[in-house]
Amino acid sequence: MAHLAQLTLQRQKLAPIFEAAKQALSLGVDRLPEGERQLARQKIEVAHAASAQLAEVAISLRDHASAIELLEQALALKSLPTLHKRLAEVLAAEARPREAAAHFEAALRGGLRDVATLTGLARALKLLGLGNRAAEAYRAILTLDPNHLEALRDLSFHAMLRDDFEAALALARHMAEVAPQDFTAHFYLGQALQGLGREEEARTAYDGALAIDPGNTDAMLLYGMLHRFEPDEPRLRTMLALHPQLADNPARRLKLGFALYKALNDTNRHDEAFAFLEEANRLRRAQFPAYRLEDDEKLMAELEAFFPPASLTEKTEALEERGCGEEPIFIVGLPRSGTSLTEQILASHPAIFGAGEVESLSHIVAAKFFASDRKTLLPSQSITAQALADAAEAYLAPLRAKAQGRRITDKMPVNLLWVGFIRRIFPRAKIIITRRDALANGFALYSTFFSSDGMVYSYDQSETARYILAERRLTDHWLRLFPDHVTLMNYETLTDNQEAETRRLLEFCGLPWHDGCLTFHETRRVVKTLSSAQVRQGMYSGRDRKTQHYRKHLEPMIRLLEHVG
Repeated sequence: MAHLAQLTLQRQKLAPIFEAAKQALSLGVDRLPEGERQLARQKIEVAHAASAQLAEVAISLRDHASAIELLEQALALKSLPTLHKRLAEVLAAEARPREAAAHFEAALRGGLRDVATLTGLARALKLLGLGNRAAEAYRAILTLDPNHLEALRDLSFHAMLRDDFEAALALARHMAEVAPQDFTAHFYLGQALQGLGREEEARTAYDGALAIDPGNTDAMLLYGMLHRFEPDEPRLRTMLALHPQLADNPARRLKLGFALYKALNDTNRHDEAFAFLEEANRLRRAQFPAYRLEDDEKLMAELEAFFPPASLTEKTEALEERGCGEEPIFIVGLPRSGTSLTEQILASHPAIFGAGEVESLSHIVAAKFFASDRKTLLPSQSITAQALADAAEAYLAPLRAKAQGRRITDKMPVNLLWVGFIRRIFPRAKIIITRRDALANGFALYSTFFSSDGMVYSYDQSETARYILAERRLTDHWLRLFPDHVTLMNYETLTDNQEAETRRLLEFCGLPWHDGCLTFHETRRVVKTLSSAQVRQGMYSGRDRKTQHYRKHLEPMIRLLEHVG
Protein backbone atom coordinates (compact mmCIF):
# COMPACT_ATOMS: atom_id res chain seq x y z
CA MET A 1 0.00 0.00 0.00
CA ALA A 2 2.87 2.37 0.81
CA HIS A 3 4.39 1.82 -2.61
CA LEU A 4 1.08 2.52 -4.30
CA ALA A 5 0.64 5.67 -2.27
CA GLN A 6 4.11 6.80 -3.29
CA LEU A 7 3.25 6.11 -6.93
CA THR A 8 0.16 8.30 -6.59
CA LEU A 9 2.27 11.06 -5.06
CA GLN A 10 4.80 10.85 -7.89
CA ARG A 11 2.02 11.03 -10.46
CA GLN A 12 0.66 14.14 -8.77
CA LYS A 13 4.10 15.76 -8.98
CA LEU A 14 4.35 14.78 -12.65
CA ALA A 15 0.96 16.23 -13.58
CA PRO A 16 2.01 19.93 -13.95
CA ILE A 17 5.21 18.93 -15.78
CA PHE A 18 3.18 16.87 -18.23
CA GLU A 19 0.65 19.69 -18.74
CA ALA A 20 3.47 22.14 -19.45
CA ALA A 21 5.02 19.72 -21.95
CA LYS A 22 1.67 19.10 -23.63
CA GLN A 23 1.08 22.85 -23.93
CA ALA A 24 4.51 23.35 -25.47
CA LEU A 25 3.79 20.56 -27.92
CA SER A 26 0.43 22.05 -28.87
CA LEU A 27 2.04 25.42 -29.64
CA GLY A 28 4.45 23.79 -32.08
CA VAL A 29 8.02 23.65 -30.76
CA ASP A 30 9.59 24.57 -34.07
CA ARG A 31 7.49 27.75 -34.26
CA LEU A 32 8.66 29.03 -30.88
CA PRO A 33 11.37 31.70 -30.61
CA GLU A 34 14.83 30.17 -30.49
CA GLY A 35 15.31 30.94 -26.81
CA GLU A 36 12.05 29.21 -25.80
CA ARG A 37 12.47 26.28 -28.19
CA GLN A 38 15.20 24.55 -26.19
CA LEU A 39 13.29 24.97 -22.94
CA ALA A 40 10.12 23.50 -24.50
CA ARG A 41 12.07 20.50 -25.77
CA GLN A 42 13.53 19.94 -22.32
CA LYS A 43 10.05 20.01 -20.77
CA ILE A 44 8.85 17.45 -23.27
CA GLU A 45 11.85 15.17 -22.73
CA VAL A 46 11.56 15.37 -18.94
CA ALA A 47 7.83 14.68 -18.95
CA HIS A 48 8.23 11.87 -21.50
CA ALA A 49 11.04 10.15 -19.56
CA ALA A 50 9.25 10.57 -16.22
CA SER A 51 5.99 9.13 -17.58
CA ALA A 52 7.79 6.10 -19.02
CA GLN A 53 9.76 5.51 -15.82
CA LEU A 54 6.69 5.82 -13.60
CA ALA A 55 4.87 3.41 -15.91
CA GLU A 56 7.54 0.79 -15.16
CA VAL A 57 7.06 1.41 -11.44
CA ALA A 58 3.30 0.95 -11.86
CA ILE A 59 3.86 -2.30 -13.77
CA SER A 60 6.12 -3.62 -11.02
CA LEU A 61 3.34 -2.83 -8.53
CA ARG A 62 0.76 -4.55 -10.78
CA ASP A 63 -1.10 -1.26 -11.11
CA HIS A 64 -1.85 -1.76 -14.78
CA ALA A 65 -4.47 0.96 -14.95
CA SER A 66 -1.89 3.58 -13.93
CA ALA A 67 0.71 2.03 -16.22
CA ILE A 68 -1.62 2.28 -19.22
CA GLU A 69 -2.39 5.95 -18.48
CA LEU A 70 1.29 6.78 -18.03
CA LEU A 71 2.37 4.99 -21.22
CA GLU A 72 -0.39 6.69 -23.19
CA GLN A 73 0.80 9.96 -21.66
CA ALA A 74 4.37 9.28 -22.76
CA LEU A 75 3.28 8.32 -26.28
CA ALA A 76 1.25 11.52 -26.55
CA LEU A 77 4.53 13.43 -26.16
CA LYS A 78 6.72 11.19 -28.31
CA SER A 79 5.84 8.05 -30.27
CA LEU A 80 8.49 5.40 -29.74
CA PRO A 81 8.12 1.80 -30.94
CA THR A 82 9.45 0.48 -27.63
CA LEU A 83 6.71 2.29 -25.74
CA HIS A 84 4.03 1.04 -28.13
CA LYS A 85 5.28 -2.47 -27.47
CA ARG A 86 5.30 -1.95 -23.69
CA LEU A 87 1.77 -0.55 -23.74
CA ALA A 88 0.65 -3.45 -25.91
CA GLU A 89 2.07 -5.93 -23.39
CA VAL A 90 0.17 -4.30 -20.52
CA LEU A 91 -3.06 -4.17 -22.53
CA ALA A 92 -2.64 -7.86 -23.40
CA ALA A 93 -2.20 -8.66 -19.71
CA GLU A 94 -5.46 -6.83 -19.06
CA ALA A 95 -7.29 -8.94 -21.69
CA ARG A 96 -7.71 -6.04 -24.11
CA PRO A 97 -6.49 -7.75 -27.29
CA ARG A 98 -7.88 -5.29 -29.83
CA GLU A 99 -5.98 -2.34 -28.33
CA ALA A 100 -2.94 -4.54 -27.74
CA ALA A 101 -2.86 -5.57 -31.40
CA ALA A 102 -3.04 -1.94 -32.51
CA HIS A 103 0.01 -1.01 -30.41
CA PHE A 104 2.00 -4.10 -31.39
CA GLU A 105 1.36 -3.11 -35.02
CA ALA A 106 2.45 0.48 -34.25
CA ALA A 107 5.69 -0.91 -32.80
CA LEU A 108 6.26 -2.94 -35.97
CA ARG A 109 5.60 0.10 -38.17
CA GLY A 110 8.14 1.97 -36.08
CA GLY A 111 10.80 -0.59 -36.98
CA LEU A 112 10.72 -2.83 -33.89
CA ARG A 113 10.47 -6.12 -35.79
CA ASP A 114 11.55 -8.65 -33.20
CA VAL A 115 10.23 -12.07 -32.13
CA ALA A 116 8.60 -10.79 -28.93
CA THR A 117 6.60 -8.08 -30.73
CA LEU A 118 5.45 -10.45 -33.47
CA THR A 119 4.53 -13.08 -30.88
CA GLY A 120 2.48 -10.58 -28.89
CA LEU A 121 0.69 -9.48 -32.05
CA ALA A 122 -0.04 -13.07 -33.11
CA ARG A 123 -1.52 -13.93 -29.72
CA ALA A 124 -3.72 -10.83 -29.69
CA LEU A 125 -4.97 -11.55 -33.21
CA LYS A 126 -5.82 -15.13 -32.25
CA LEU A 127 -7.91 -13.89 -29.33
CA LEU A 128 -9.75 -11.64 -31.77
CA GLY A 129 -10.52 -14.64 -33.98
CA LEU A 130 -8.26 -13.33 -36.77
CA GLY A 131 -6.49 -16.61 -37.46
CA ASN A 132 -5.20 -15.74 -40.94
CA ARG A 133 -3.55 -12.53 -39.75
CA ALA A 134 -2.11 -14.34 -36.73
CA ALA A 135 -0.64 -16.92 -39.10
CA GLU A 136 1.06 -14.11 -41.05
CA ALA A 137 2.69 -12.91 -37.83
CA TYR A 138 3.81 -16.44 -36.95
CA ARG A 139 5.29 -16.90 -40.44
CA ALA A 140 7.23 -13.67 -39.93
CA ILE A 141 8.56 -15.07 -36.64
CA LEU A 142 9.93 -18.12 -38.43
CA THR A 143 11.99 -15.87 -40.70
CA LEU A 144 13.71 -14.61 -37.53
CA ASP A 145 13.71 -17.87 -35.56
CA PRO A 146 13.02 -20.99 -37.67
CA ASN A 147 12.78 -23.11 -34.51
CA HIS A 148 10.23 -20.99 -32.67
CA LEU A 149 8.02 -23.63 -31.08
CA GLU A 150 4.87 -21.54 -30.65
CA ALA A 151 4.97 -20.39 -34.27
CA LEU A 152 5.51 -23.93 -35.54
CA ARG A 153 2.68 -25.20 -33.34
CA ASP A 154 0.18 -22.56 -34.40
CA LEU A 155 1.01 -22.78 -38.10
CA SER A 156 0.67 -26.56 -38.04
CA PHE A 157 -2.77 -26.24 -36.46
CA HIS A 158 -3.73 -23.48 -38.90
CA ALA A 159 -2.69 -25.67 -41.84
CA MET A 160 -4.93 -28.48 -40.58
CA LEU A 161 -7.86 -26.08 -40.39
CA ARG A 162 -7.25 -25.35 -44.09
CA ASP A 163 -7.07 -29.10 -44.85
CA ASP A 164 -3.43 -28.64 -45.85
CA PHE A 165 -2.24 -31.73 -44.01
CA GLU A 166 1.04 -31.94 -45.96
CA ALA A 167 2.07 -28.51 -44.67
CA ALA A 168 0.81 -29.39 -41.18
CA LEU A 169 2.87 -32.59 -41.25
CA ALA A 170 6.08 -30.79 -42.25
CA LEU A 171 5.62 -28.23 -39.46
CA ALA A 172 4.79 -30.91 -36.87
CA ARG A 173 7.87 -32.90 -37.84
CA HIS A 174 10.02 -29.81 -37.46
CA MET A 175 8.41 -29.25 -34.07
CA ALA A 176 9.23 -32.79 -32.98
CA GLU A 177 12.85 -32.30 -34.07
CA VAL A 178 13.14 -29.01 -32.17
CA ALA A 179 11.38 -30.33 -29.04
CA PRO A 180 11.32 -34.15 -28.97
CA GLN A 181 9.56 -34.14 -25.61
CA ASP A 182 6.82 -31.69 -26.63
CA PHE A 183 3.42 -33.41 -26.41
CA THR A 184 1.74 -31.13 -28.94
CA ALA A 185 4.38 -31.86 -31.58
CA HIS A 186 3.57 -35.57 -31.50
CA PHE A 187 -0.18 -34.97 -31.16
CA TYR A 188 -0.26 -32.70 -34.23
CA LEU A 189 1.95 -35.18 -36.06
CA GLY A 190 -0.71 -37.80 -35.41
CA GLN A 191 -3.55 -35.55 -36.54
CA ALA A 192 -1.75 -34.56 -39.75
CA LEU A 193 -0.93 -38.17 -40.59
CA GLN A 194 -4.49 -39.24 -39.82
CA GLY A 195 -5.81 -36.53 -42.12
CA LEU A 196 -3.60 -37.89 -44.89
CA GLY A 197 -4.93 -41.40 -44.36
CA ARG A 198 -1.67 -42.74 -42.94
CA GLU A 199 -3.36 -44.40 -39.97
CA GLU A 200 -0.54 -46.69 -38.85
CA GLU A 201 1.93 -43.80 -38.70
CA ALA A 202 -0.69 -41.66 -36.97
CA ARG A 203 -1.20 -44.31 -34.31
CA THR A 204 2.57 -44.41 -33.72
CA ALA A 205 2.58 -40.61 -33.34
CA TYR A 206 -0.27 -40.72 -30.81
CA ASP A 207 1.63 -43.46 -29.01
CA GLY A 208 4.58 -41.07 -28.80
CA ALA A 209 2.32 -38.31 -27.47
CA LEU A 210 0.97 -40.63 -24.76
CA ALA A 211 4.49 -41.64 -23.81
CA ILE A 212 5.08 -37.98 -22.95
CA ASP A 213 1.68 -37.40 -21.31
CA PRO A 214 0.17 -40.78 -20.40
CA GLY A 215 -2.99 -39.19 -18.98
CA ASN A 216 -3.95 -37.03 -21.94
CA THR A 217 -7.54 -37.97 -22.75
CA ASP A 218 -7.59 -36.23 -26.16
CA ALA A 219 -4.73 -38.44 -27.33
CA MET A 220 -6.43 -41.49 -25.82
CA LEU A 221 -9.57 -40.81 -27.84
CA LEU A 222 -7.75 -40.45 -31.15
CA TYR A 223 -5.37 -43.33 -30.48
CA GLY A 224 -8.33 -45.58 -29.71
CA MET A 225 -9.98 -44.75 -33.04
CA LEU A 226 -6.99 -46.29 -34.84
CA HIS A 227 -6.17 -49.13 -32.48
CA ARG A 228 -7.86 -52.40 -31.62
CA PHE A 229 -7.26 -53.15 -27.96
CA GLU A 230 -6.33 -56.57 -26.60
CA PRO A 231 -7.34 -57.91 -23.16
CA ASP A 232 -4.96 -56.86 -20.36
CA GLU A 233 -3.16 -54.42 -22.62
CA PRO A 234 -0.99 -52.09 -20.48
CA ARG A 235 -2.56 -48.93 -21.93
CA LEU A 236 -6.04 -50.23 -21.15
CA ARG A 237 -4.97 -50.83 -17.56
CA THR A 238 -3.60 -47.28 -17.42
CA MET A 239 -6.90 -45.89 -18.70
CA LEU A 240 -8.93 -47.89 -16.18
CA ALA A 241 -6.70 -46.73 -13.33
CA LEU A 242 -6.95 -43.08 -14.41
CA HIS A 243 -10.76 -42.94 -14.58
CA PRO A 244 -11.49 -42.77 -10.80
CA GLN A 245 -8.78 -40.12 -10.43
CA LEU A 246 -10.78 -37.74 -12.65
CA ALA A 247 -13.86 -37.51 -10.44
CA ASP A 248 -13.35 -33.75 -10.09
CA ASN A 249 -12.55 -33.19 -13.75
CA PRO A 250 -15.69 -34.07 -15.75
CA ALA A 251 -14.32 -32.68 -19.05
CA ARG A 252 -11.41 -35.14 -19.03
CA ARG A 253 -13.38 -37.95 -17.39
CA LEU A 254 -16.07 -37.97 -20.09
CA LYS A 255 -13.47 -38.18 -22.89
CA LEU A 256 -11.78 -41.03 -21.09
CA GLY A 257 -15.19 -42.67 -20.70
CA PHE A 258 -15.75 -42.65 -24.46
CA ALA A 259 -12.23 -44.00 -24.99
CA LEU A 260 -12.81 -46.76 -22.44
CA TYR A 261 -16.08 -47.74 -24.10
CA LYS A 262 -14.19 -48.28 -27.37
CA ALA A 263 -11.36 -50.21 -25.70
CA LEU A 264 -13.63 -52.47 -23.65
CA ASN A 265 -15.90 -53.08 -26.63
CA ASP A 266 -12.82 -54.25 -28.53
CA THR A 267 -12.17 -56.79 -25.78
CA ASN A 268 -15.81 -57.97 -25.59
CA ARG A 269 -16.38 -56.54 -22.10
CA HIS A 270 -19.69 -55.08 -23.20
CA ASP A 271 -21.42 -54.43 -19.89
CA GLU A 272 -18.38 -52.64 -18.49
CA ALA A 273 -18.05 -50.73 -21.74
CA PHE A 274 -21.64 -49.49 -21.57
CA ALA A 275 -21.27 -48.35 -17.95
CA PHE A 276 -18.43 -46.03 -18.99
CA LEU A 277 -20.33 -44.90 -22.09
CA GLU A 278 -23.51 -44.11 -20.16
CA GLU A 279 -21.67 -41.96 -17.63
CA ALA A 280 -19.65 -40.23 -20.37
CA ASN A 281 -22.83 -39.29 -22.21
CA ARG A 282 -24.44 -38.01 -19.02
CA LEU A 283 -21.42 -35.79 -18.31
CA ARG A 284 -21.25 -34.55 -21.89
CA ARG A 285 -24.99 -33.75 -21.98
CA ALA A 286 -24.61 -31.76 -18.75
CA GLN A 287 -22.20 -29.41 -20.55
CA PHE A 288 -25.13 -28.03 -22.60
CA PRO A 289 -27.84 -27.07 -20.08
CA ALA A 290 -29.44 -24.55 -22.47
CA TYR A 291 -30.05 -27.08 -25.25
CA ARG A 292 -33.68 -28.08 -25.83
CA LEU A 293 -34.53 -30.86 -28.26
CA GLU A 294 -37.95 -29.25 -28.65
CA ASP A 295 -36.27 -26.36 -30.49
CA ASP A 296 -34.85 -28.75 -33.11
CA GLU A 297 -38.18 -30.53 -33.47
CA LYS A 298 -39.95 -27.18 -33.86
CA LEU A 299 -37.48 -26.00 -36.51
CA MET A 300 -37.92 -29.17 -38.58
CA ALA A 301 -41.70 -28.86 -38.41
CA GLU A 302 -41.49 -25.18 -39.42
CA LEU A 303 -39.23 -26.00 -42.37
CA GLU A 304 -41.72 -28.60 -43.58
CA ALA A 305 -44.51 -26.04 -43.36
CA PHE A 306 -42.35 -23.36 -45.00
CA PHE A 307 -41.90 -25.50 -48.11
CA PRO A 308 -45.33 -27.07 -48.75
CA PRO A 309 -46.11 -28.61 -52.17
CA ALA A 310 -48.26 -25.60 -53.04
CA SER A 311 -45.24 -23.29 -52.76
CA LEU A 312 -43.51 -25.07 -55.64
CA THR A 313 -46.23 -25.27 -58.27
CA GLU A 314 -44.08 -23.43 -60.80
CA LYS A 315 -42.42 -25.68 -63.34
CA THR A 316 -38.97 -26.95 -62.51
CA GLU A 317 -37.67 -25.70 -65.84
CA ALA A 318 -38.70 -22.15 -65.01
CA LEU A 319 -37.06 -22.40 -61.60
CA GLU A 320 -33.84 -23.67 -63.17
CA GLU A 321 -33.75 -20.91 -65.77
CA ARG A 322 -33.74 -18.27 -63.06
CA GLY A 323 -31.39 -20.01 -60.61
CA CYS A 324 -27.69 -20.62 -60.35
CA GLY A 325 -26.36 -22.86 -63.12
CA GLU A 326 -23.91 -24.74 -60.89
CA GLU A 327 -24.67 -28.40 -60.11
CA PRO A 328 -23.22 -29.22 -56.69
CA ILE A 329 -24.06 -32.52 -55.04
CA PHE A 330 -25.18 -32.38 -51.41
CA ILE A 331 -24.87 -35.51 -49.26
CA VAL A 332 -26.98 -35.04 -46.14
CA GLY A 333 -28.57 -37.04 -43.35
CA LEU A 334 -27.79 -38.04 -39.81
CA PRO A 335 -24.15 -38.26 -38.74
CA ARG A 336 -22.87 -41.85 -38.79
CA SER A 337 -25.37 -42.80 -41.51
CA GLY A 338 -22.91 -43.23 -44.40
CA THR A 339 -22.34 -39.66 -45.58
CA SER A 340 -18.53 -40.08 -45.58
CA LEU A 341 -18.72 -43.38 -47.44
CA THR A 342 -21.07 -41.94 -50.06
CA GLU A 343 -18.85 -38.93 -50.64
CA GLN A 344 -15.71 -41.08 -50.86
CA ILE A 345 -17.37 -43.13 -53.62
CA LEU A 346 -18.33 -40.02 -55.57
CA ALA A 347 -15.01 -38.27 -54.93
CA SER A 348 -13.27 -41.23 -56.58
CA HIS A 349 -14.79 -40.04 -59.88
CA PRO A 350 -12.48 -37.74 -61.90
CA ALA A 351 -15.32 -35.27 -62.51
CA ILE A 352 -15.90 -34.74 -58.78
CA PHE A 353 -14.15 -32.65 -56.14
CA GLY A 354 -14.98 -33.93 -52.66
CA ALA A 355 -15.15 -30.79 -50.53
CA GLY A 356 -15.95 -32.67 -47.31
CA GLU A 357 -18.08 -30.95 -44.70
CA VAL A 358 -18.52 -27.37 -45.92
CA GLU A 359 -19.72 -25.39 -42.93
CA SER A 360 -20.78 -22.22 -44.73
CA LEU A 361 -24.27 -23.11 -45.97
CA SER A 362 -25.87 -23.04 -42.51
CA HIS A 363 -24.38 -19.59 -41.88
CA ILE A 364 -25.52 -18.31 -45.28
CA VAL A 365 -29.08 -19.59 -44.87
CA ALA A 366 -29.30 -18.20 -41.33
CA ALA A 367 -28.00 -14.79 -42.41
CA LYS A 368 -30.31 -14.41 -45.41
CA PHE A 369 -33.51 -16.23 -44.53
CA PHE A 370 -33.75 -16.09 -40.72
CA ALA A 371 -34.34 -13.23 -38.30
CA SER A 372 -31.45 -11.88 -36.24
CA ASP A 373 -32.12 -14.45 -33.51
CA ARG A 374 -31.10 -17.16 -36.04
CA LYS A 375 -34.18 -19.16 -34.96
CA THR A 376 -37.14 -17.48 -36.63
CA LEU A 377 -37.73 -17.98 -40.35
CA LEU A 378 -38.34 -14.77 -42.28
CA PRO A 379 -41.46 -14.63 -44.48
CA SER A 380 -41.20 -16.38 -47.85
CA GLN A 381 -40.86 -12.96 -49.48
CA SER A 382 -37.25 -12.97 -48.25
CA ILE A 383 -36.44 -15.56 -50.94
CA THR A 384 -35.77 -13.04 -53.69
CA ALA A 385 -33.77 -13.64 -56.85
CA GLN A 386 -31.03 -11.37 -55.53
CA ALA A 387 -30.89 -13.12 -52.15
CA LEU A 388 -30.60 -16.50 -53.88
CA ALA A 389 -27.86 -15.26 -56.23
CA ASP A 390 -25.94 -13.75 -53.31
CA ALA A 391 -26.28 -16.98 -51.33
CA ALA A 392 -25.01 -19.06 -54.27
CA GLU A 393 -21.99 -16.82 -54.76
CA ALA A 394 -21.16 -16.73 -51.03
CA TYR A 395 -21.20 -20.53 -50.97
CA LEU A 396 -19.28 -21.17 -54.20
CA ALA A 397 -16.63 -18.44 -54.08
CA PRO A 398 -14.31 -20.16 -51.55
CA LEU A 399 -14.63 -23.53 -53.36
CA ARG A 400 -14.06 -22.67 -57.02
CA ALA A 401 -10.27 -22.57 -56.92
CA LYS A 402 -10.08 -25.91 -55.11
CA ALA A 403 -12.61 -27.58 -57.39
CA GLN A 404 -10.77 -26.56 -60.60
CA GLY A 405 -13.85 -26.97 -62.76
CA ARG A 406 -15.06 -30.22 -61.21
CA ARG A 407 -18.47 -30.66 -59.62
CA ILE A 408 -18.49 -30.18 -55.87
CA THR A 409 -19.75 -32.65 -53.29
CA ASP A 410 -20.60 -31.33 -49.83
CA LYS A 411 -21.26 -33.93 -47.15
CA MET A 412 -22.31 -31.71 -44.27
CA PRO A 413 -25.04 -33.81 -42.56
CA VAL A 414 -26.96 -30.86 -41.11
CA ASN A 415 -27.69 -29.54 -44.60
CA LEU A 416 -30.65 -31.94 -44.49
CA LEU A 417 -32.45 -29.03 -42.82
CA TRP A 418 -31.79 -26.76 -45.78
CA VAL A 419 -32.91 -28.97 -48.68
CA GLY A 420 -35.75 -26.57 -49.51
CA PHE A 421 -33.33 -23.64 -49.64
CA ILE A 422 -30.78 -25.67 -51.61
CA ARG A 423 -33.42 -26.32 -54.27
CA ARG A 424 -34.00 -22.56 -54.56
CA ILE A 425 -30.33 -21.53 -54.43
CA PHE A 426 -29.09 -24.34 -56.70
CA PRO A 427 -32.05 -25.62 -58.77
CA ARG A 428 -29.76 -28.06 -60.64
CA ALA A 429 -28.23 -29.52 -57.49
CA LYS A 430 -28.57 -33.18 -56.66
CA ILE A 431 -29.25 -34.12 -53.06
CA ILE A 432 -28.50 -37.54 -51.59
CA ILE A 433 -30.02 -38.32 -48.19
CA THR A 434 -28.24 -41.18 -46.46
CA ARG A 435 -30.23 -43.48 -44.20
CA ARG A 436 -29.22 -46.30 -41.88
CA ASP A 437 -31.15 -48.68 -39.64
CA ALA A 438 -32.62 -46.35 -37.01
CA LEU A 439 -31.40 -48.19 -33.92
CA ALA A 440 -27.95 -48.83 -35.38
CA ASN A 441 -27.68 -45.16 -36.31
CA GLY A 442 -28.95 -44.10 -32.90
CA PHE A 443 -26.43 -46.23 -31.05
CA ALA A 444 -23.62 -45.10 -33.37
CA LEU A 445 -24.48 -41.52 -32.42
CA TYR A 446 -24.80 -42.31 -28.71
CA SER A 447 -21.42 -44.09 -28.67
CA THR A 448 -19.53 -41.24 -30.35
CA PHE A 449 -17.83 -38.22 -28.80
CA PHE A 450 -18.33 -35.22 -31.09
CA SER A 451 -15.82 -32.43 -30.52
CA SER A 452 -18.21 -29.83 -31.98
CA ASP A 453 -21.31 -28.56 -30.17
CA GLY A 454 -23.79 -29.51 -32.88
CA MET A 455 -25.04 -32.98 -31.89
CA VAL A 456 -26.13 -32.39 -28.30
CA TYR A 457 -29.17 -34.64 -28.71
CA SER A 458 -26.86 -37.63 -29.24
CA TYR A 459 -25.79 -37.74 -25.58
CA ASP A 460 -29.21 -38.89 -24.36
CA GLN A 461 -30.97 -42.02 -25.59
CA SER A 462 -34.50 -40.61 -25.69
CA GLU A 463 -33.40 -37.34 -27.28
CA THR A 464 -31.43 -39.26 -29.90
CA ALA A 465 -34.49 -41.33 -30.79
CA ARG A 466 -36.76 -38.28 -30.95
CA TYR A 467 -34.30 -36.46 -33.20
CA ILE A 468 -34.16 -39.46 -35.54
CA LEU A 469 -37.97 -39.52 -35.73
CA ALA A 470 -38.10 -35.81 -36.56
CA GLU A 471 -35.32 -36.25 -39.14
CA ARG A 472 -37.23 -39.13 -40.78
CA ARG A 473 -40.37 -37.00 -41.08
CA LEU A 474 -38.44 -34.14 -42.70
CA THR A 475 -36.58 -36.54 -45.02
CA ASP A 476 -39.84 -38.06 -46.21
CA HIS A 477 -41.16 -34.56 -46.88
CA TRP A 478 -38.17 -33.65 -49.06
CA LEU A 479 -38.44 -36.94 -50.97
CA ARG A 480 -42.12 -36.29 -51.73
CA LEU A 481 -41.48 -32.68 -52.65
CA PHE A 482 -38.43 -33.09 -54.92
CA PRO A 483 -38.47 -36.64 -56.35
CA ASP A 484 -36.27 -35.74 -59.34
CA HIS A 485 -33.58 -33.98 -57.33
CA VAL A 486 -33.50 -35.84 -54.01
CA THR A 487 -32.76 -39.52 -53.57
CA LEU A 488 -32.35 -41.86 -50.60
CA MET A 489 -29.16 -43.87 -50.18
CA ASN A 490 -29.66 -46.74 -47.74
CA TYR A 491 -26.40 -47.60 -45.99
CA GLU A 492 -27.14 -51.30 -45.58
CA THR A 493 -28.27 -51.65 -49.20
CA LEU A 494 -25.14 -49.86 -50.43
CA THR A 495 -22.85 -52.19 -48.51
CA ASP A 496 -24.78 -55.29 -49.62
CA ASN A 497 -25.04 -54.30 -53.30
CA GLN A 498 -22.06 -52.06 -53.87
CA GLU A 499 -21.88 -52.00 -57.66
CA ALA A 500 -25.61 -51.74 -58.32
CA GLU A 501 -26.04 -48.92 -55.80
CA THR A 502 -22.92 -47.14 -57.05
CA ARG A 503 -24.27 -47.26 -60.61
CA ARG A 504 -27.60 -45.88 -59.38
CA LEU A 505 -25.80 -43.13 -57.49
CA LEU A 506 -23.73 -42.06 -60.50
CA GLU A 507 -26.75 -42.15 -62.79
CA PHE A 508 -28.75 -40.00 -60.38
CA CYS A 509 -25.91 -37.45 -60.36
CA GLY A 510 -25.66 -37.53 -64.17
CA LEU A 511 -22.15 -39.01 -64.10
CA PRO A 512 -20.74 -41.70 -66.41
CA TRP A 513 -19.49 -44.95 -64.91
CA HIS A 514 -15.96 -44.95 -63.49
CA ASP A 515 -14.29 -48.07 -62.09
CA GLY A 516 -12.49 -46.04 -59.44
CA CYS A 517 -15.79 -45.56 -57.64
CA LEU A 518 -15.72 -49.27 -56.70
CA THR A 519 -12.16 -49.02 -55.35
CA PHE A 520 -12.92 -45.83 -53.42
CA HIS A 521 -10.66 -46.91 -50.54
CA GLU A 522 -7.64 -46.39 -52.80
CA THR A 523 -8.51 -42.74 -53.47
CA ARG A 524 -6.07 -40.46 -51.67
CA ARG A 525 -7.87 -37.41 -50.37
CA VAL A 526 -8.35 -35.65 -47.08
CA VAL A 527 -11.15 -37.08 -44.93
CA LYS A 528 -11.53 -35.28 -41.60
CA THR A 529 -14.62 -37.00 -40.23
CA LEU A 530 -14.88 -39.73 -37.61
CA SER A 531 -15.25 -42.23 -40.46
CA SER A 532 -11.85 -41.38 -41.97
CA ALA A 533 -10.38 -44.81 -41.20
CA GLN A 534 -13.45 -46.69 -42.46
CA VAL A 535 -13.59 -45.06 -45.89
CA ARG A 536 -10.00 -46.14 -46.52
CA GLN A 537 -10.95 -49.79 -46.15
CA GLY A 538 -12.74 -51.85 -48.76
CA MET A 539 -16.52 -52.20 -48.63
CA TYR A 540 -17.74 -54.32 -45.76
CA SER A 541 -21.22 -55.29 -44.66
CA GLY A 542 -23.15 -52.46 -43.13
CA ARG A 543 -25.40 -54.88 -41.27
CA ASP A 544 -25.16 -53.87 -37.66
CA ARG A 545 -23.67 -56.33 -35.19
CA LYS A 546 -22.31 -54.10 -32.47
CA THR A 547 -25.69 -52.83 -31.26
CA GLN A 548 -26.88 -56.37 -30.52
CA HIS A 549 -24.42 -56.55 -27.62
CA TYR A 550 -26.03 -53.51 -26.00
CA ARG A 551 -29.76 -53.97 -26.65
CA LYS A 552 -30.54 -54.64 -22.99
CA HIS A 553 -29.10 -51.21 -22.15
CA LEU A 554 -30.93 -49.34 -24.91
CA GLU A 555 -34.55 -49.65 -23.80
CA PRO A 556 -35.25 -45.85 -23.88
CA MET A 557 -34.06 -45.69 -27.49
CA ILE A 558 -35.68 -48.96 -28.58
CA ARG A 559 -39.04 -47.96 -27.11
CA LEU A 560 -39.25 -44.90 -29.37
CA LEU A 561 -37.71 -46.49 -32.46
CA GLU A 562 -39.31 -49.95 -32.36
CA HIS A 563 -41.52 -49.30 -35.40
CA VAL A 564 -38.84 -47.47 -37.43
CA GLY A 565 -36.58 -49.32 -39.87
